[in-house]
Amino acid sequence: MRRRADAGEAGAACRLAAEMDHCDSVRQRLEQTANVLTYSANAAERGPAPSPEAEARRRAMREAMVKRSEQLLQESTHCEGVPAFAAGERVRYWRSAALGGSVPAMRHYAIGSPFRREDMLSNLEALRVYRQEAETIALRAVEAGDFAVTMTLAGAYSPARRSEGGSLLNQVVQPDAAKAWALLEQAQSLMGQAPGQAPSERQRMRFERQFRELEAGMDNATLAHARNLSAQYRQAAPVAFGVNRPRTPGAPTPTSATDAARRECTPP
Repeated sequence: MRRRADAGEAGAACRLAAEMDHCDSVRQRLEQTANVLTYSANAAERGPAPSPEAEARRRAMREAMVKRSEQLLQESTHCEGVPAFAAGERVRYWRSAALGGSVPAMRHYAIGSPFRREDMLSNLEALRVYRQEAETIALRAVEAGDFAVTMTLAGAYSPARRSEGGSLLNQVVQPDAAKAWALLEQAQSLMGQAPGQAPSERQRMRFERQFRELEAGMDNATLAHARNLSAQYRQAAPVAFGVNRPRTPGAPTPTSATDAARRECTPP
């Protein structure tokens, strides 16, 4: 897989990056579980004798954590064939896959997911490159009908919502109410296209609230421009990405975000 990824195959680069993320996540969760078990054992030794009810709760928690550890150890066997990697390699493969046209990789990279807090100083050069190209890659994902990027980019452009933090895209793009409005309407049109996934009343109310927030600062000309942009987005992506993706009969439900990414990066 690494040879194919290094040769520029977008699907292979996406899957390799997702495997790296998954194995790193398994390792971190194993460490966290081990730390909790150690802390629990030390607390039991130092503290006073618990009541029968407290001891039963503590025992149930330990049993659950041990079971979780066993599950993670089982997952980790999959990672035995994944080569050792540096933090920057994950970013490089996500970027390579995104530039190669993989929509899941465009989403992951544009939103900034490969850049982890603990690795920021190691990835300063990659962040500089990200700042130059993230908006363009995000717009390509929008044109491909990716709902998550469409919503994230709408929030990044929104003058009303930039203070809420959001993704790294907030630090890349300039506020633009018309673009935010157009992307929000496009996201609304994409939502619920998959069977059985109609928007809930709460989601509809959230969209309405965000439209009102944006329109409060827009004049008629800006709103007309926003409607124009929305029509362009709709023409480029009338169908949400993944709606028509074939499903593997009997495939188990992904157990984590990294597990889902691994499956999505695999060509149908």
